[in-house]
Amino acid sequence: MTLRITALLLIFLVAAPAHIAAAGGADYETLARGRVSEKPGTGSALVKDGETLAASAAALGVENMPEVDFSRDAVLVIIPDDPTGGAIEIRDVTGASGGAVEVFYADDLTGPTPESGETSYPFLVVKAPGLAGAASARFVDVETPGAVTPGTALGQETKYTNVLLAVDNPAASYMPLDKGNQWTYSVESQKGSGELTNAIVAETGGWSVYDRFFGMSGVSMQVLPDGVIMTTSQGETKPFYTDDVVTEFEDEPVKTPAGEFDDILIVTIPEGGPFWFRDVYARGIGLVSHEHETARGYVKYTLVRAKVRGKTYPR
Repeated sequence: MTLRITALLLIFLVAAPAHIAAAGGADYETLARGRVSEKPGTGSALVKDGETLAASAAALGVENMPEVDFSRDAVLVIIPDDPTGGAIEIRDVTGASGGAVEVFYADDLTGPTPESGETSYPFLVVKAPGLAGAASARFVDVETPGAVTPGTALGQETKYTNVLLAVDNPAASYMPLDKGNQWTYSVESQKGSGELTNAIVAETGGWSVYDRFFGMSGVSMQVLPDGVIMTTSQGETKPFYTDDVVTEFEDEPVKTPAGEFDDILIVTIPEGGPFWFRDVYARGIGLVSHEHETARGYVKYTLVRAKVRGKTYPR
């Protein structure tokens, strides 16, 4: 099996702060927010004119919507497809000016849920500076678990079965890139401690798209049939691991707060250089530990909980 690590993502890991908080939408002016008991007659949209904004406001029962200068700004209207009951928070917006953008949001904040007997659709309307030239928007609810069942992999239907698992590919079995999978890590460094979550929220053209990957947005991955792990970020596509890494398989169990795992793959680079790292993967789980050391100091990520192929860890 050939494994590589690109300097691009190594830089991501080195540069990431010890505690990485999700973007809370601080750059977006809230025009309206709330919940309605019935599904609105409109959906999530990138609004670029006053007439469309007025129609959305009417569908949501919002009066006195503030005026927007659409020559400079656009408006994001976010409404989940299901009555989640929570309040919406923008986590990230990615994409190039003049092209399509992706809006990642969460709706898991406190509010009535369908289980409580109340049907409640949350909504959020924000003014989005810099998006006036965007062509379109795709909205991704990062809290949607995906209801992935074992063996169905990248989607909720059999036709989306992960072809990576259909070949004799060791790398694929240690890096399950299924839509709906997510991994939460504790972070320890000289700057302090915290938590961060990597979540795969979409699959497109054979690539698994992360909400955020160790704090970086716009990261996608796939494992080629020969075992090479490829990654795309900021328009660049490169192998994840370089030829100078050392790989070994271990049967000795590895313990983390998420559980005890055996059948381990370890990927590392020899010590003594300006950069050292050690990745520990568990078969069928993914990355359970990462540590690296540079001139900036030592950082360690340890898996504390995960959702992988319909299973929750710790069990």
